[in-house]
Amino acid sequence: MKGEGSTELKVLYMNALSIRNKVDELEAQLEIGKYNVVGITETRLQADRAWEMNIQGYTSYRKDRLTGKRGGVALLVRNDIQSLARGDIESGNVESVWLVLRNSKSRKTLMGVIYQPPNSSLDVGCKLSEELKLACCKGNDTVVLGDFNMQIDWENQNGTGPQEREFVECLRDGFLEQLVLEPTREKAILDLVLCNEPDLIRDLEVKEPLGGNDHNKIRFNLQFEKEKGKSDVAVLQLNKGNYGTMREELAKVQWNNTLAGKTVEQQWQVFLGIMQKVQDRFIPKRKKDPKGKKGQPWLTREVKGSIKIKETKYNIAKMSGKPEDWEAFKEQQKITKKAIRQEKMRY
Repeated sequence: MKGEGSTELKVLYMNALSIRNKVDELEAQLEIGKYNVVGITETRLQADRAWEMNIQGYTSYRKDRLTGKRGGVALLVRNDIQSLARGDIESGNVESVWLVLRNSKSRKTLMGVIYQPPNSSLDVGCKLSEELKLACCKGNDTVVLGDFNMQIDWENQNGTGPQEREFVECLRDGFLEQLVLEPTREKAILDLVLCNEPDLIRDLEVKEPLGGNDHNKIRFNLQFEKEKGKSDVAVLQLNKGNYGTMREELAKVQWNNTLAGKTVEQQWQVFLGIMQKVQDRFIPKRKKDPKGKKGQPWLTREVKGSIKIKETKYNIAKMSGKPEDWEAFKEQQKITKKAIRQEKMRY
């Protein structure tokens, strides 16, 4: 596709093994890589702490696990891209988030992110297959990201057990092709990219982990012509907010009655809705072109250099396989994490 503007989206995926203590590095990666869409599994966030992954310039679609400390998935989409949640595809038994991206030709791309815990029951596997089949029936370009925790020989399309074999059969039925061909955790391909139109995906790479993870990141370009005239994004003018009146309005809400009889997740959604309405009334907004934004002021040249060195040392260790090169990479991970934290605190 040719013409004005970008005809590709830059997509990043990772198993975060808890994003809570890695948000600063994620923000740095998003600015350096200029990613449009980010899929994350094992966010390990709680529904009552949404601010822990509130990244400026992105809309966050999340499903937090209500019990236990693990799990959780999220999709982040740049605000200049039209996106719409597709909760009708979610079965409720699978940790997943689905949404539709609409491009300038009114062509829709259905995107999902899924986490399947290790040693899941056959019932969970069946629900996962049903959800994938439902997604594939929608008639859209479909891209699925996730950590499926399955031992599968992707070169020969062979599963090691009944659940893996059913999964491979499900992908064939939905015309989904698995595109990750090198390990994403130790020697296993656990993190997958599935697509029913593989030609839409280009330059897929398995990259160094985020933070101290043992899961690698995956990045690729997705053919997608963005809506023209959608470059402006609304930015809150927090210094001009009428916070006194906001507090007065919130004090009028009958919280006990409003939240009675609802689950924790439902209560959180109600609370967010009320806060959004009050925010829209009492905090003004202005238009800001993301192309002209200054970015994160704490993301200095030194921090960017440290991130680049980390990536280089990962590539060296990956090529050589030498223990000393892996140790050098891990040491650089620590240096980079410390540099990001110090610069942000200093700012």
